[in-house]
Amino acid sequence: KMVPRFILTKILITLIFVCAREVASANDSCGNTIVVIGSTGDLARRYVWPAVFENFVLRQESFEKCALLTFGTYRSTKNAGEFNFSSLNSQLTCPLGVGGELCDRDKRAFEAHVRFLPFNSEDDFRSLVRELERSYAEGNSFELGRLFYLAIPPSAYSSVCRNIDTHARPAKGWLRVVLEKPFGRDQESAEQLAQKVAEYLEEDEVYRIDHYLGKTGVQQIVPFKENNGESPSLPPWNARSVQRIEVVMKERLDVKGRTQFFDEYGILRDVHQNHLTEILARLLSDPVVGSFAKQKIPILSMLYPPGPRQAIVGQYSTYQQHLMEDGIISASNNASRTPTFASVVLYSRDVRWSGVPFVLTAGKNLNERTSYAKVVFRNSFFSVANTTSTSTCSPEIVFMIQDETLRKPGVLLSWHFDHTRLSTPFLGWQVETVHYPANESCVYSFMSPSTVPPANPYGALIGAVLDGNNEQFVDTRSLLLSWSIWTPLLQNLGASSTHPHLYSLDSLHSLDFSLGPDGIHLLNVANSMYHLNSPQANGQQFDAPHEVAISSDIHHDNLSALFGIPTYSGNRFEIADAIAAHIYVAARDAVSRRRRFHLALPGGQSPLILYQTLVLRYRDTFPWEQTHVWLTDERCTAWDGEDSNILQLSAHLLTLLPIPYHQVHPFPTELQHGLCSEEDNGTLLHERWLNSTTGTGVLDYVVLGVGVDGHVASLFPGASQMWNGLVELVDVQGATGVGRRMTLTHKALHLARHVSLLLSGTRQEKHSVFTALEACSASHLSGCGLPAYDVILSRRSSPISLYIDARLL
Repeated sequence: KMVPRFILTKILITLIFVCAREVASANDSCGNTIVVIGSTGDLARRYVWPAVFENFVLRQESFEKCALLTFGTYRSTKNAGEFNFSSLNSQLTCPLGVGGELCDRDKRAFEAHVRFLPFNSEDDFRSLVRELERSYAEGNSFELGRLFYLAIPPSAYSSVCRNIDTHARPAKGWLRVVLEKPFGRDQESAEQLAQKVAEYLEEDEVYRIDHYLGKTGVQQIVPFKENNGESPSLPPWNARSVQRIEVVMKERLDVKGRTQFFDEYGILRDVHQNHLTEILARLLSDPVVGSFAKQKIPILSMLYPPGPRQAIVGQYSTYQQHLMEDGIISASNNASRTPTFASVVLYSRDVRWSGVPFVLTAGKNLNERTSYAKVVFRNSFFSVANTTSTSTCSPEIVFMIQDETLRKPGVLLSWHFDHTRLSTPFLGWQVETVHYPANESCVYSFMSPSTVPPANPYGALIGAVLDGNNEQFVDTRSLLLSWSIWTPLLQNLGASSTHPHLYSLDSLHSLDFSLGPDGIHLLNVANSMYHLNSPQANGQQFDAPHEVAISSDIHHDNLSALFGIPTYSGNRFEIADAIAAHIYVAARDAVSRRRRFHLALPGGQSPLILYQTLVLRYRDTFPWEQTHVWLTDERCTAWDGEDSNILQLSAHLLTLLPIPYHQVHPFPTELQHGLCSEEDNGTLLHERWLNSTTGTGVLDYVVLGVGVDGHVASLFPGASQMWNGLVELVDVQGATGVGRRMTLTHKALHLARHVSLLLSGTRQEKHSVFTALEACSASHLSGCGLPAYDVILSRRSSPISLYIDARLL
């Protein structure tokens, strides 16, 4: 067969390119360029320059073949006079095994490769490029690639990235730009910052650095799991075997001297959102599934955002004094509520980790400096000897990141696991027996490097940038996913007027907490805002449904009078708690009266926090085994289609609760003749099933999400009201799209024993719906064309409640 001409052309171009590069390699040398922008700052002096020097020493053989050219920038004439290589020299330390005259020789060699240039304007970027071109021309070499390290505030990223793209992008070779955190302070600001950077740089050119990911103690987690994933010596890493996971970072130091930064961000933004979340993602990975890089996005997307009951926050007692000493506030200012300590429990909706708490703890001014990630397994071991060490020690694996006693990173294995049948994370590691400081009666095997690794993690990360390995950096998608997990809690704490719990070194026991089915509890504070009653608080089981009540704090008297029904307003977590408590009351009452509970739930984004609340607070106390679950409506799509309401409900609720599968009743959208075919009589079949299962066609509790145009279920504005049957097939032409749907009718909603309307979302999305509801109620209009208001009118004499997101008021 004839080879197509375009294939021959491609082959020819490839051969010409390869030959040209081989000729260039034979006659010319090559070079790598590192440009440190902000090179006179504290970050650059203490971490970046030593890391660049470390790579220069460790990669001398490669740099002899392909030289390293390094530029440091400064912003003023004053800096030029003060900052030179001699002032930098004291910060540089040689790697282990390199000392004395050899180290001095390396420093002199490095100095010959470092130049300092002013960086005050766009012209300075052009000057940099001219200097680069001149340097490579003099050396008869070509540039392989260009690395910019931005040791500057994020507020300057946009303008610097613009200038790099416009004036300093290499004509040939790679471009890699390293960005330092913070990458925003919430999801919105992170998205804005990411968009600004993306205007000038491609995703594979951006390396967001989290220095914790360069620590050996963090880098050992994935290799250990990969090397021992199939080992019979370890139990499986899932909900059946794992009791809890802890990720902890404790520091002795306070934040005096850096309160200007810390007071704006706090411990949750500074540590939990990045360091601890990244470590947790590594612990949750499954080597059988594939590489961690491929799993990271799915892992993060399965984590529930924590609610206020899943967090305790504290502030060390002298923090306010340090703010005044640093000149951040005066004595007359209101006290700062920035937390310096936080313990937060996260959960995943992944069935593999269903119900397993992930406890993330970090704090300043504590009693020790330690950092670790611990997996605590359920104790199925039994010792006949019943010695102290075997009877009181939990089976656990602890990835030590840094510790004052052990003094080096490594993996601690409790006595339950035979280290001789396990592989170390890296070659050349040793195994010794130690007593873990947290419990000296417990004996552990400690896998660790034979020599203490470098203390500066930036060296490994800059080496990864030079190699083009971006797996140890934070990509845009995982960054925004992480912020989506933490932003709701940050907003909730920001809106609260309660001060974090005060602590000192003498009162650290006041931060002790326990985990319950409804959240996290301080043990030593009787009236803490975080110590909340629940259906199973302190192990107490309630028999009477009236013992769980909706908080009167969110009851809105004025709106209740306006709409003529009980109306509640609060933040998203408060109204989710209220609806969940009300559903619990109704369920216990229905089961006690009729031995079963029929619950209808909506799709969409509005009820997701409600579903999370039902899973986290009521998993073990709700009568799930007597509960039947129905949908309020469904798109005419396959059950496993991405737009399917039953698929969303399964992922966020059904698979995480002990509901018998035969008590879940999706709409029959796909039968013999295709999607929602009238020949199949799907609506009639579903109505008959509803009648026979309930006995009367009456649902016990219906939750309706209110759409952007005021629709509920699939009852849209402009459509005729449906009172003949319980289930109908409708053609939808509304704000949410076009298509066919199956829906509960006005009659089904009217017959239900209780209906709750949920109006939640941003002000931009849903404020117009709220004002339309107000207008209908104020005018007492019976036909204002708003389905949500039609439901309110039809149930004025029947139980109905309205829950409104406070952002809409």
